[in-house]
Amino acid sequence: MNISMRVAEFIDSEITIPAEDLAKQEKAHAYAVRENSNGALTFKMVDSDSDPYKMLVRVPNKIEDVTSLCLMMTGWMSKIDDSDEDMEEEEEDEYVEPDRVRVRVTAAVSDDGVSVVVRRYNESGESVDSFSDGGEGAFPDALRMWWTACRSGVVRA
Repeated sequence: MNISMRVAEFIDSEITIPAEDLAKQEKAHAYAVRENSNGALTFKMVDSDSDPYKMLVRVPNKIEDVTSLCLMMTGWMSKIDDSDEDMEEEEEDEYVEPDRVRVRVTAAVSDDGVSVVVRRYNESGESVDSFSDGGEGAFPDALRMWWTACRSGVVRA
């Protein structure tokens, strides 16, 4: 298992939020994670913001010698449907997916890439999926750039 997957699963298991409190979690949190010589992971929160993308364009203070950075956020996830692309803009603004569920996403980034843990909360309980490939798109790209900037000490506004 790569280090980013270990970190994502570790933070997901260490930070517990009861399902009824998820809606109260208005901010995303960034954690700096270190692996010691024995392989044990330790972490500390280094940033938080209601907009996770705002965190990804600034370098947290005092993150020297970290193994990984991890971003945790809560939100809603809808079932992806091919017909969604055919909706007109005014319909899309008023449309609410009936199958959406509350989720917590924990994404870790390190030298070996991006890994994500998605914890879904629905009527039947919790389910957890882990993805070690990092995915494609704006979010994993932003995580990789954030990691590169943090490792190089570049502060971007």
